[in-house]
Amino acid sequence: MAALGVAVASALVANQFAGKSNASGDKAAAKKGQTYAAKVIKVADGDTATVTDTHGAKHTLRFAYIDAPEKAQAHGIASKNALEKLIHGKQVEVYVTDVDRYSREVAVVKLQGLDVNYEQVKNGNAWHYQTYAKKSQPSGDYSRYAAALAAAEKNRVGLWSGKKPQAPWDYRAQLRAQGGNTEE
Repeated sequence: MAALGVAVASALVANQFAGKSNASGDKAAAKKGQTYAAKVIKVADGDTATVTDTHGAKHTLRFAYIDAPEKAQAHGIASKNALEKLIHGKQVEVYVTDVDRYSREVAVVKLQGLDVNYEQVKNGNAWHYQTYAKKSQPSGDYSRYAAALAAAEKNRVGLWSGKKPQAPWDYRAQLRAQGGNTEE
């Protein structure tokens, strides 16, 4: 009987953490402020990935404070490939900063202490999304990301090697104006 109580308590804790049933691999959503370990199982683009937590639940992540080119944009596939090479199939730490309107966890992702979001900016694979970052990113991190963006642009690294790269938010606005559907 005691074993049943422990099993029920464990299931309740796991369900509270994941937000949904996790034994079946259903999509889950952690809450703002939560941190968990996970394995990266899919990279959708340069700032979006799917992970599986230690309970087997899948989480879709939107990387906080950055915005990578859309796949149809110049450097979009290269940005996705760079992120994939860095984290696909690897264990990461996820620090949830928010949940977006698409129910994705907005998160800082770390690989053995390395800030993956920052690396995408530093390597010219994403913009520092300052419009959103200035509202919630810790000031020291904000300054570090802004400096990485400036250095990547100055040194013409990654997306900055092209002529006048179009910011993803401008690209999406252009698509919306033309009647297209886009997801951030």
